[in-house]
Amino acid sequence: MKDFFRNMLKLLLIILVSSMLEASDEKPYFIRGTNEGCFVGTEQNWLPLMASKILCRAPLKIKTGENAWGTIVYPFSSITLRPQSEVEFKQDSLIIKKGSFRAVVFSISNDVKFRTPQVLLGIRGTIFSASGNGGVTVEEGKVEATSENGSSSMLLPGQSLGASESFQMPATLQRIEEALTYEHDRKYDEAANIYLDLFKDPGFANLPDYRSNLLEMALTDTINSDSPQSNSSKTKEVYQTLAEALKEFPEVWYETARNVLSSESKMDIAKMSELTPKIHPFDPANPRDQLIKGLQAEIQMNDKSLFEAVKGIIYEKTLASAAETLQGFWADTKTFLQLLTFPNTVTREQATNMISPDSLKSLSPTAVKKRILVASSLPNDLLEAQGLYFLIKAYLSDNRLDEALKVMDFLFKHHPNSPWTLRGKNAIERFKISEKNAKIKVNQTLETASQTEDLSFVSRMVSNLNSAIFEKNQNKENATETLQLPGESVTGKTASAPTPKLNDKPMTPSGSLQRGF
Repeated sequence: MKDFFRNMLKLLLIILVSSMLEASDEKPYFIRGTNEGCFVGTEQNWLPLMASKILCRAPLKIKTGENAWGTIVYPFSSITLRPQSEVEFKQDSLIIKKGSFRAVVFSISNDVKFRTPQVLLGIRGTIFSASGNGGVTVEEGKVEATSENGSSSMLLPGQSLGASESFQMPATLQRIEEALTYEHDRKYDEAANIYLDLFKDPGFANLPDYRSNLLEMALTDTINSDSPQSNSSKTKEVYQTLAEALKEFPEVWYETARNVLSSESKMDIAKMSELTPKIHPFDPANPRDQLIKGLQAEIQMNDKSLFEAVKGIIYEKTLASAAETLQGFWADTKTFLQLLTFPNTVTREQATNMISPDSLKSLSPTAVKKRILVASSLPNDLLEAQGLYFLIKAYLSDNRLDEALKVMDFLFKHHPNSPWTLRGKNAIERFKISEKNAKIKVNQTLETASQTEDLSFVSRMVSNLNSAIFEKNQNKENATETLQLPGESVTGKTASAPTPKLNDKPMTPSGSLQRGF
């Protein structure tokens, strides 16, 4: 039985990592760079874009008027939509219909394609411009242009295909494109200085979302910069500007901190630690500041600082009360740090939400493995139902129906009313009918050699967990559990229900995980 659960937890780790990678959200935002002149809709019904920032879901079109422009922000690329231009968002592609855009691609995405009306553009990590008349110009990297008849050509730096659009570049847009180029070339100091200058530009006074975006990019570039710390007047001026700007947009600090901490980059985290007292002094009464301190301590393997940070959040009444309103990354981080230090203070709902796909998809593979390692070391009854479901899916993907049926039998006996039991049964029935392997693609191999040091601290902390504190109370916690259909949560909300507000009742474990899958 021990070997059974050991194997189950190994497969649970692998499958959850791959699920997180496959669930990445590639939907872009469009952020207006001008007060007016941007429109959203269709050919028959164009409306002025009043919001300064919108999420671009397919199908959607955006166009800019004379001297109007904006930025399309993907997780892997920043694209400036130039004046008198129009783009269309499809389910898996961005099409330039007229005018032009300039794209700075920081990493490759296989899920999103760039197109002109004439050609499909294959990107290899690059800077390029594309226009609605079919023109493509490459500045850096490579672009493979494939026409509708299947013929293709590889464009190298300095090469063009077709005619490019000509127009008068607005000064602010020219500066934005200059800063994005600096970022692409890893000249982060130069990029940060441009963003801060634009942040102070009166032309952006009525565009709070764009100013917030400029500040976040400036702060991120300042952290990414590998320039040595100095006491030069220029450096002090940058820090002073950041400090004043963060008073106006305090959430930018926490969003940037979340991104840095999620990446598990020790270099960036160390830089952020040095930068914190200069631009965002530590607030002992703010639970997010305490969590930043605690997560930094966990990554840097500082036991004392970790325990102090978590102890304050849990046992100081003011902090504990404020921490109850935490959501998303911050709530899950609190759970993770509690499991390492004071596991008896964690509920089932918190532990399960921590490893839901929604919670894991924005984390680095290293961070995902840490959280699964902690969760898998808890008593089996805390995660047993969904863990067994994952194991069934793994066996079916390997055409091992007999093993899947044995696990299904175990699941029926121990969790007859769990939604995961019904899902496991349905998965087996589908497998029998189709006789095909519903393959689960594991896109990330476990980097055991390089991750040993990163995981050793967590492993040491996990060894201190006291499983006795998680004894079941069937009468209290399982009295209301009922069998749910796939796609339904135990709260009755649909899988696509929006994220609960601060005052909403916390989502149950089954509800959270069903929404994620």
